[in-house]
Amino acid sequence: MNERAVLCGVIAAIVALGCGPSVDRPDGFMIVPDGGHCEPPGTPNVAAVPDQQPYDTATIRGSSPQSLRIIIMGDANKAVDVLPDGTFCADIHLPGPGTYMFQVYAQNDCGELSAVPAMVTVTYDESAPAVPGAMTCTGADPEGCSGMTEICDNGRDDNCNSLVDAADPACSSCTDDAFEENDGFGSPRVSPTTYENLKICPDDEDWFGVSKPSGSGIVARIRYTQSAGDLDLHLLDTDGRTIIMWSVTGDGVELVNTTDAEVPREGVYWVRVYGFGGATNTYTLELTVAPP
Repeated sequence: MNERAVLCGVIAAIVALGCGPSVDRPDGFMIVPDGGHCEPPGTPNVAAVPDQQPYDTATIRGSSPQSLRIIIMGDANKAVDVLPDGTFCADIHLPGPGTYMFQVYAQNDCGELSAVPAMVTVTYDESAPAVPGAMTCTGADPEGCSGMTEICDNGRDDNCNSLVDAADPACSSCTDDAFEENDGFGSPRVSPTTYENLKICPDDEDWFGVSKPSGSGIVARIRYTQSAGDLDLHLLDTDGRTIIMWSVTGDGVELVNTTDAEVPREGVYWVRVYGFGGATNTYTLELTVAPP
């Protein structure tokens, strides 16, 4: 078992909150005691994005020095690490002309997301004028990315989506499960039961909406073969943003178990499954919604 798995296992045995986000923590990170509170990070500082552009790659960059990750939701769902200098950059492929809206959240080492996101709107218009000095996160000219497809064995990000070779879905032999596309907030609801043969593919997340009546708790468990790839589990509030509980033990079983007091509102809560560090794997999901 790796150091991260041991650390998370110890903390999970001590506090109900378990370990935090799906990124490596810096030395000396704060452990929030049971019943404690970790202040959410501030809204990320996002550099100006052109209102209109003739490119099918939107580049969102900025800074968030007190954060570990940036979570982008909306017309695309993407997560990127904040670099040691406090900056971040994300390239997002736009599938066709139109206007796209994104909410950019910061995530700290307690798993908390910023209370207010930065909002980004960009219109992909093939007839729009070129943007002088435009560059993707890798320094490529986005004009040269438009219409490009990924070449799977040259070690380059040919289509400018920040994914190289086998990490790009275009080059992956990974076959998504039957619930796709369920990669973000607003994915279909599922019934409390056991779902087998689910799969996390490269650059993929699985989201499941779970309806909860009054007086019930939510129990979500995933089982997977740890040696094939480390998967993590979040339970999010009805807003699809606030993390209520998470499990990142790295031991082949991730579990979140809430009471009605922890999820008091009726409505649709969200179960999120993703690969740590881009890991892929198959898994089984067990869902229960019942009185505690």
